[in-house]
Amino acid sequence: MIIHLFLYTGIYRIHYVFPLSLSVSLCLSISVCLSVCLSISLSLCLSLSISLSFSFSAVSVSLSLFISLSLSFSRKCGQKQCGELPVTTIKYFIHGYSG
Repeated sequence: MIIHLFLYTGIYRIHYVFPLSLSVSLCLSISVCLSVCLSISLSLCLSLSISLSFSFSAVSVSLSLFISLSLSFSRKCGQKQCGELPVTTIKYFIHGYSG
């Protein structure tokens, strides 16, 4: 009796064929290898998601600081012309300059 083991990794299919007499030791070693690989990939995904959340939080903090500083500048300046500059800057910062 022959055991066929298919591992699907992305677009590749890895096909292992081995006899049943080797199956106990080989299945144990394969299960250990798979558990190690899965734990490594899980830890990499977890660290990547944590780093992405930190970078998104840094962007949101910098954006909120930029908006709060520009609003405080527009409140301190009593003229209409001084208050238009931060609003225009926020519009170009969020939407991008198109002209």
